[in-house]
Amino acid sequence: MGKIQKTVIVLLFAFGVGVLVYPLAHNIYAWNERTATVAKYRNEIGTMANDKRQELVDLMHKYNPWASKKERTKQTKKYPSTIDAMPVLGTLTIPKIKVDLPIYEGTGDRQLNKGVGLLKGSGMITGGKGNHSVLTAHRGLPGARLFTDLPKLKIGDKFYLQTPAKLMTYKVDQIKTIKPNQISNLKPVANQDYMTLMTCTPYMLNTHRLLVRGHRIPNDRQTAPKVKSPIWGYVLGIIAVALATLFAGYRFWRNSRGGTNR
Repeated sequence: MGKIQKTVIVLLFAFGVGVLVYPLAHNIYAWNERTATVAKYRNEIGTMANDKRQELVDLMHKYNPWASKKERTKQTKKYPSTIDAMPVLGTLTIPKIKVDLPIYEGTGDRQLNKGVGLLKGSGMITGGKGNHSVLTAHRGLPGARLFTDLPKLKIGDKFYLQTPAKLMTYKVDQIKTIKPNQISNLKPVANQDYMTLMTCTPYMLNTHRLLVRGHRIPNDRQTAPKVKSPIWGYVLGIIAVALATLFAGYRFWRNSRGGTNR
């Protein structure tokens, strides 16, 4: 085998290893970044002065996505001040699928690449009868699981929302797959306190939307449950790739030299 051929093979081999390792390494980075964001948010609201916290809570309660266009023009002048004061609106914890994510206003790439977005036009994450908030996140995003495992949720599973005001617990009571234009499923219902988690489905095709709705129940704890870090799984994956690379490299080196018995 010529020198050029060996060089090409080595480069292709290195590229293949990079393709395998990158998602694992990026998952570690993304997890650490989101964990730091969530921890910072919880620390800020935990140490925030009561009057400042109440100001944020009041602004969030005043936001009404179902108001008339004229009324909304007035309130949007106040709503951005909430975002400026607290870029992260809250946190979403889903123990069943091991996610603990920051919640941002809006569903643009900037928000959905970092965590969960509050769907424009849905209720603010304040809870209360007649409120229906819709939280959406990517599924299958390279380097970030986010709502990838949302289909694993079942009726009766719980998820938790932390806001400047309080912790809220929701219990899954409905799971539906709809077409993107079936927005009636996202409207508020009188005397009901709903929170819907939404993502695209089927995986990679994204022609429909998976809706996992929960109704609010009394808290069974004072703080959001801790989610076990998946980092060791990613680290073990990288180690496995490294060992496989070393083994394959050793076999290639032996074969290129003609083997020990030649």
